[in-house]
Order: sequence, then C-alpha cells, then structure tokens
Amino acid sequence: MKHLIAASVALAAVMGAANAQETIKIGALYNVTGGMSSLDGPSLKGAQLAVKQINADGGLLGKQIELIAPDGKTDQQETAKAAQRLISEEVVAGIGESDTTFVMAGAPLFQEAGILFAPGKAANAGGVATSALEMQQNASRASWTFERTEERLAEIMAHIHDT
Repeated sequence: MKHLIAASVALAAVMGAANAQETIKIGALYNVTGGMSSLDGPSLKGAQLAVKQINADGGLLGKQIELIAPDGKTDQQETAKAAQRLISEEVVAGIGESDTTFVMAGAPLFQEAGILFAPGKAANAGGVATSALEMQQNASRASWTFERTEERLAEIMAHIHDT
C-alpha cells in the first residue's frame, strides 16, 4: 500500500499537480460502512498507516500527504458522490475500492477529470493470483517449481487489468 500511494503521488507530481499544493492530497475511495466494510475498512486503515509512515519519514517530494477518505457507504450513488467530492477537493490521485462494482462507480469520474485512480485490485491482485495458483496446485496434487509458479504469476499479472 505504501508503494501504491508513493507511486500514485510520484506520477501525479511528474504531471505537475502536486507542486501547486501545500500538502499532497490523495483521495481514498472506500466503503467503510455497509456490506463491503469488512474489505474496505482494513484497506483504508492500511492506506492511513502508509501515509502516516511516509509523513513520518519526511513526506514525499518535501511535502506531507493528506489522505481524504469519504465513505462510499457500499452504495454506487454514494460512491460516485464521494468521488465527486474528492475531485472537487483537488486530489492529485485516488486509490481504493475492493470491488469492481464500486470501482466502476468512481473511477470513470477520476478519469474524466484527468486524475490517476489506482483501484484496490491493483494493489491486491498479486496476492489473490498467488492464492489461486496455490489452490490450483493443491487441487491437482501437483508440485510446481518456484520458476514455474513465477512464470504463471507473471502471465496472470500481465493481463490482470484486461477485464
């Protein structure tokens, strides 16, 4: 998560957006109430911890990061409203959402505004894919070499955002 936030900010800074702000504003779009809160709540806490660590280390590009996190309330319309709020607060990048339904309620608004949005799928995809490979290997009672597993994971990750 720390790397995702730093990468998002760095990319936005290269584009010049972060330079005009006293703090670097990052939008965190998560559902902290409702049915998705069991996934998104811990994800938000991870993002908050990452920001705290980055800021404790002096910030990024000499500036502190400000994480703005309105609740999407596990509702597509509320998620879209939260995304609009973040855009109006001039965030330089957005992160969040664990479920594609809610990513699709907010991410297009960020894209239309020209703001980078990195969904939770981007941060967690490798872990989920590794678990799937482990289950596949166990179900078939196969024993793959490390190299074979890495090769299969690389194939998955190369196309993870095609859907």
